[in-house]
Amino acid sequence: MIYELRIYDIIPNRRVALYDRFKKGALRLLNRHGFRVIDMWEPTDAREKLFYLLAWSNAIERDKCWRAFRMDPVWQKLKTETEEAGPMVTKMEYYLLESLAFARRAGSIRAPKSKTASRGKARK
Repeated sequence: MIYELRIYDIIPNRRVALYDRFKKGALRLLNRHGFRVIDMWEPTDAREKLFYLLAWSNAIERDKCWRAFRMDPVWQKLKTETEEAGPMVTKMEYYLLESLAFARRAGSIRAPKSKTASRGKARK
């Protein structure tokens, strides 16, 4: 299993348009072409970025899926229509990642207990 971390630098004031493109069609198309989107994130500060993580069986699968997605006329139409007001991203980076055997898996990470939960029941 390999992972692909994608990082988009979003043009100011184009975040909503980019998110709408994902919500209104791009995520469905990615899924249709065999993409496994693990999750998507945005910074907690004011930086205009989008991060998302994809999972692949191997590099061959990744290349095949990306090629089919980019050639899909539905994607090409969606991209053209959603960029009529101009591009949404100034820079796109990606990193192909392998998990380290000794590292904790996300499923083993536990959220810290809240202070209120550790105090017991609230008094009436």
